[in-house]
Amino acid sequence: MSEEGEEVPVHVLNAVFGQVDHSVQEEYINLIAVIKQLLGPNTVIIALVLCIVLFTPEYSSDGYRSLASSIQDKYMKLLKHHLEAHHDWDKAFGIYSKLLTSICRMKDYTSKHSKSLHQCDPSQVEPLLLEVFNIPPISR
Repeated sequence: MSEEGEEVPVHVLNAVFGQVDHSVQEEYINLIAVIKQLLGPNTVIIALVLCIVLFTPEYSSDGYRSLASSIQDKYMKLLKHHLEAHHDWDKAFGIYSKLLTSICRMKDYTSKHSKSLHQCDPSQVEPLLLEVFNIPPISR
């Protein structure tokens, strides 16, 4: 969604992903559709999922890995309890497992997208993405 809360037109996505493998683009669109359906407009669940992703221990340095894992566990418990408070147990468990699966799919997608960006022409990639994905700019 755009900043105004509206859907991003397909032609904008095509312009952004123009140089990216179309299977990666399709995977992104499908992943976002699943996540949007699961989360809906519930900002509490969105915030909890973002915290779970943010405190992923595998991306932390060795000294902070256990701390990140502990913090992530707390947010995962908060998410589980929030879902159980608003849904019956079976539905809450189903949503929770789908959210965790979606987080894993996001991680896999991010890896694929990063690899495909490294194959793009750096002059066509936003400067922030060049920095985030450590893509060397074009030498002039």
